[in-house]
Amino acid sequence: MSKERATCKIKYIILSVVSLVLICAAVVVTILNTYKPMFEVTINNEFIGYFKSRQEFDEVYQTLVNEKLQLDETAKVFLDTNPVFKQAFVKASTLDNNNLYTSLRAQVRAEYTTYAVLVNNEKKMEFQTKDEADKYAKSMKDQVNNLNVAVNEQKTAELTNINNIESANAILKDIVSRHKPVEEPKPEPKPQPKPVVKKTTKPRQTSKSTPNQNYAPVPSASGGVWPTVSRRISCGFGGYSGHTGLDIDGHTGDANVAYKAGKVVFAGWSGAYGYLVKVDHGDGIQSWYAHNSKILVSVGQNVAQGQLLALQGSTGRSTGDHLHFEIRVNGRPVNPYPYIR
Repeated sequence: MSKERATCKIKYIILSVVSLVLICAAVVVTILNTYKPMFEVTINNEFIGYFKSRQEFDEVYQTLVNEKLQLDETAKVFLDTNPVFKQAFVKASTLDNNNLYTSLRAQVRAEYTTYAVLVNNEKKMEFQTKDEADKYAKSMKDQVNNLNVAVNEQKTAELTNINNIESANAILKDIVSRHKPVEEPKPEPKPQPKPVVKKTTKPRQTSKSTPNQNYAPVPSASGGVWPTVSRRISCGFGGYSGHTGLDIDGHTGDANVAYKAGKVVFAGWSGAYGYLVKVDHGDGIQSWYAHNSKILVSVGQNVAQGQLLALQGSTGRSTGDHLHFEIRVNGRPVNPYPYIR
């Protein structure tokens, strides 16, 4: 009888052990289904996310590196500091919001090499390759004597200021044009009076003043630069009834620039003016640039003297490509020519 009891006791112990093992296994399976073994990654003490392995981190990082290299394959792409990996068990539900690419992208740095064209020590254009920069620098030197032009290599984190062909050509035309003599408008010949048939008198001379002689520039607004590439005036101020500006011939795409530093107060469509830019220079003085094909500035933007505002066109009530340039003092149009000659 004692032998039977001993056998039963052994069976009971074995059964208990098996039950305990099964329970532990179930607990482990439950934990593994709920929590995942992951690597918690930080860079510069900033949490990046949870990765299954170091290999997964490397794959995500390489994808982000390739994004940067698509802009410029010669770029230097790097992390400020090495990532730190820490083993962790993470709830599976929290991994649904584990945005690895977005978090790691913010830590990936890029350094691009660009080439700036300096004219008289002022940066005018920026290119992604040295060949492009050298080409435009040579074009300026060939067309303008005694112009100080240089190409400088520089490092940048973003390729946001690179000039495309259209804008670079417009700026190049403008720079070349600014260093050529201004073509002053030729006055129209005055009609010669017919001689009076009298022996005792001489033929009378008549005088006729032109609208362009009636206004003098306000001192605070004088000293501006020529507002576009061409120097040929097709219609002066008051050239016909209601003409409140200066028409300067040109071609679609020519650069229209700020005659003086100021703040853009209007940039958009304005009826007969077409695409119009208005720049406020303070003291009640504004300059207007009309009939543009494309506007390159926005309201509220501060612009420097000579900064590109728009590309010339023939929008609105216009008979051909040209810039309609106005100067207004306290809302009243005045002759623009003395401000820019």
